[in-house]
Amino acid sequence: MTRIKRTPTLEQAVALNSTASKLLLRARAGTGKTTLLELKAEQNPGLRILYLTFGQENQKNAASRFPSNVVCKTTHSAAWEIGGQFKKACKQGDLTPNILKDAYDIPLVFARQLLTTLENYMRSDDVTLQARHLPPTIPHTEHAKAISWGQLVWKDLGRLRFWRPGCDEPKAVRDEFLANTPLRMPHDGYLKLWCLTNPDLSLGFDLILLDEYQDNNPAVAGVVKRQSCNVIQAGDQYQGIFGFRGAWEAPSAGDFDQVVTITESYRFGPVVAGLATMLLKTFCNEPEPVRSMHPALGTHFSVDRTKPYAIIGRTNAKLFANAVALLGKQRMHFVGGIDNYPFDKLVDVHHLMAGQHGQVRDTLLKSFSGLAGLEAYANDTDDKEIHSLIGVAKQYGDQVPHLVERIKAEAVDIQDQAQVMLMTAHRSKGLEFPQVILLDDFQDLITDSGAQLLLDTPQLRQELHLLYVGLTRTRGNLELNAQLKAVIAHLVGLGEVGPDVLEAWKATSQGRGVGTSGAGFTPSIGGGASFAGGEVGTGAGHDVNVAQLVTGDAAYLARDVEEVESAIELAILRRGLLSPAALAEDFGCSTLLMADTLASMILAGRLSSVLFQDSSVIRDRLVIGSHALAA
Repeated sequence: MTRIKRTPTLEQAVALNSTASKLLLRARAGTGKTTLLELKAEQNPGLRILYLTFGQENQKNAASRFPSNVVCKTTHSAAWEIGGQFKKACKQGDLTPNILKDAYDIPLVFARQLLTTLENYMRSDDVTLQARHLPPTIPHTEHAKAISWGQLVWKDLGRLRFWRPGCDEPKAVRDEFLANTPLRMPHDGYLKLWCLTNPDLSLGFDLILLDEYQDNNPAVAGVVKRQSCNVIQAGDQYQGIFGFRGAWEAPSAGDFDQVVTITESYRFGPVVAGLATMLLKTFCNEPEPVRSMHPALGTHFSVDRTKPYAIIGRTNAKLFANAVALLGKQRMHFVGGIDNYPFDKLVDVHHLMAGQHGQVRDTLLKSFSGLAGLEAYANDTDDKEIHSLIGVAKQYGDQVPHLVERIKAEAVDIQDQAQVMLMTAHRSKGLEFPQVILLDDFQDLITDSGAQLLLDTPQLRQELHLLYVGLTRTRGNLELNAQLKAVIAHLVGLGEVGPDVLEAWKATSQGRGVGTSGAGFTPSIGGGASFAGGEVGTGAGHDVNVAQLVTGDAAYLARDVEEVESAIELAILRRGLLSPAALAEDFGCSTLLMADTLASMILAGRLSSVLFQDSSVIRDRLVIGSHALAA
């Protein structure tokens, strides 16, 4: 990859001129932190430098750019001297609940809990397995037993290597164990063993560059912290989104001789920079604003769907719904490869639900005789992915296999051949796109009472980080989701929205955003519709007049679109509410906003227009929408 030569900014110059032996670079999205590390390496051609990062793509990118005195490794490849021993014995691989169940003849639920315990330990900087590594689903009275089991399995995992002189068991015993055990050593397992050796990297290197520090678990962070050579760590604590693999916290400033914050982004304009600043200041008390290096670069809060764009969601379930909506309409690409999305598991869950156990392929899912057992397992282990798959399988019913087959058939493998790129926020990290649509399945940051959500747990803080990552993927336009709209509406009322964001917000509300299908009308991702112009909004989760949002409409917009539309159907069927005004009063929103939602549902085929044939406000919207669709 060719690096664009730029004159360093003042912030970057401070970092480049630093002589601190332990330097922390806090670099916001798109500020060129890897380029900064590259420049630092070029400044020191006589030093032996180790570049470390978690992601393989980052490592490959660095290896193609950095000077020859730099060795570029992932953290796992740094530990491969140990990891290769398990590979050589054909025992390196994924460790699953089913493997533990079979290896030790234990219940599947306990096997899942035991695996979580081991994962928590392997990712920690602790030397021994302790009670704090146990999942909360294990009762306190069972802690001692669970710890003993964890210690036993960890010891057995260490035996998944060929016998060597000095082993604490005879060769015949080890050989028999290797021949019969289904156990596998996971990547984080051999990484943990490497960390436990307390490696001294300063014996081979004068300087360590740790990129994307927020992606590393405490075990790796502890190794880097203990090095005696010079260390530069670069990253963005607000892009810390991998808590599910142990990466919850960023390095502490107190562990460094100097901390430099890089705030000027080359990726996006002032509007997106203002949005990022607004989120971080409001919910994280971050004093430093995010700045744009492109003051003239405009951003609209709408997307031109005639040009390539990205769809970023929080969950795979929402991505599936959007992929279904795109079938036969626009060519789609799943970032990271469609096989890395759990659509095959979704089909398996459908087979379980339909009593077709013989068609289930996934090893874990195959161990259940039906949906009831799977639901009980998901409840006992708090498995959110399975809960989500069950929900989607129930929603789409017998159509699931056909829809998955169609999605796979229509999705293209090469991104440049697609009109629409779909991905989760986790997969979007490190990427950028000309336009971005954010889906409505992120964490609500404004409560039902209109207050700001207190982010008082690591999990909630990472939910905020996911939204920050998603919105900073765009180089241009950004279609806001319900969560961002609610935040903006809340802060507009408090007078705490910056001028760039406020201007873009008003322009969108007044219909001055980017046209996406002509005639001021755009089909929505969920199959509904939106109307641009003046005070007219676009249905639940879309754009409305700023003044309306400050009142009850903010809470209405913050709700999930599918939830709102289902509730409207029930209100019509069970209580006979057949006017926009009556429904608006029932849902606590404006009549105009309710009219937008109803028109969207009619155009999507979800409601019959006959129900509202006497409503002029609905008729007007249907005329606009029909003309737009025909254009």
